[in-house]
Amino acid sequence: GGFYGFKKIGLKNGSGYAPDDDSIANFALAFSFARAVTVPISRMSYALLFLNRRFHGVYYWEEVGDDPNFLDSRFGTQTGDLMKLEVHVPLQ
Repeated sequence: GGFYGFKKIGLKNGSGYAPDDDSIANFALAFSFARAVTVPISRMSYALLFLNRRFHGVYYWEEVGDDPNFLDSRFGTQTGDLMKLEVHVPLQ
C-alpha cells in the first residue's frame, strides 16, 4: 500500500532552509552526493503539485526516515538507532 510502496512521504518546497536560495536544486545535489558516497539517505524526487486541477508549484517529495521500512531497506532490520538532523534557520 501507500505511494509507490512508501507508507509515508514528506512533501516540501524548499523554502526556509537557506535564506539566500529558495531553489530546491540544492536538495537534489545533496541527496545525489550522499548516495554517491554510500550514505544511507532517504529517497527523493520532484513533484508538480496540483490541487483541484490548479498548479501550486514544483515541490520535492522525500521518503520519511521514521518509517520502519526505511531501516529495513537500508540495513535489513527494523530495529536500531535512527537519528534525524533538524536545521532551523532564523527568519529575517
